[in-house]
Amino acid sequence: MACKKNDPNDIPIKPLAALTITNVISQGKFVRLNSNVIDSCALNNYKIFTIVAGNPSPIKAFASSAPNTPYYHQSLNIAQGGIYSLYLTGTNATAEAVFVKDDIPPYPSDDVVNVRLVNLSPNAGVINVTLASTPNVNLFTNVAYKQVTDFITLPLPAVIPSGTNVFQFRNATGTVLFTYTLPTTGTISIASSRHRNITLALKGILGGSGTDVLGVIGVPHY
Repeated sequence: MACKKNDPNDIPIKPLAALTITNVISQGKFVRLNSNVIDSCALNNYKIFTIVAGNPSPIKAFASSAPNTPYYHQSLNIAQGGIYSLYLTGTNATAEAVFVKDDIPPYPSDDVVNVRLVNLSPNAGVINVTLASTPNVNLFTNVAYKQVTDFITLPLPAVIPSGTNVFQFRNATGTVLFTYTLPTTGTISIASSRHRNITLALKGILGGSGTDVLGVIGVPHY
């Protein structure tokens, strides 16, 4: 007996999109997405997922141990090939979310990096960001809680002038709350970020400690 040949056109192909989850929930847990069994996003970290596009498309992000009380659960219009970000903040008991359809700039050809900021600290107030090399010039101004800025372009040459990769996070009166230095190694490093796009996600609690200390999660868009 001859075997029936499948027509390649008969194979169903699901429309897909990309979703980056950033998990900075105070006292939060590992976050799982939809029916994924092992692909979890750790606390104070990010993870890139593939999701099925469509309208509606369910997005359910929950602590691995508590699927019936999700941090975020919405049915959304997800475009095929779209790029999205879900930022999870707030507390383990009362999580808050920022969902964004991203418009990521093309990779720049010059020795630069495109940077944006999302403020995910519930009590830090509005945030200004400067560089240590130019402390009187705001890169980002009055960024409120859960606000996502546009991308800006910063020089990132092979030889880094002193202070040009040190970000100063300031409160509304200009006081430096902490600094973040673009690292020399890792996924969010000077070499990896050159010609690329990154998000600086402000996390933690003003006056917090441990996992809740005020700081930054660097999120790549590669």
